[in-house]
Amino acid sequence: MTESRILLVDDHRAFLDSLTGSLEKLGAEIGCAQSAGAALQLMGENDYAVVVTDLSMPDIGGIELLAAIKGRSPETEVIISTAYPDVESAMQALKLGAHDYPVKGSAGPEEVAFAIAEALDKQRLRREGEQMLRELTALNAIATRLRELVERLGQNHTQVRGESGSASEVK
Repeated sequence: MTESRILLVDDHRAFLDSLTGSLEKLGAEIGCAQSAGAALQLMGENDYAVVVTDLSMPDIGGIELLAAIKGRSPETEVIISTAYPDVESAMQALKLGAHDYPVKGSAGPEEVAFAIAEALDKQRLRREGEQMLRELTALNAIATRLRELVERLGQNHTQVRGESGSASEVK
């Protein structure tokens, strides 16, 4: 998965254009779709770290798109943005694994960009944690093997015998 590949899904081209401009300045690779169906098609062709979707779209709503994305790619972070928030849809989105639920109008492109940055950081930290766990597991295996070797060496007792003065005393 490309670390900064982001898919923007909104049926309003102006919102896509304003957010795309903000994100391209950060060096992100941006994909855009004006429907959930087009977004799912793009997700079949590419891996995206983050998907930002509108809650209300003509074909499939943002909640349904969130469920489809999490079903295909659980590690993809999804941010649902809407101009018409309600508690029920916000709770449903968060239960299904949405990373954030910014409100359009009060949330300008900067707030959505901040939510995207948080989602990317979350993924980076998850990857680092998984890498540390793999390294600790490998170190544990090495320590176990070393302990076994030391125990085997400790079981081998060698005695040197001989007459006194014939270098049989090891110092």
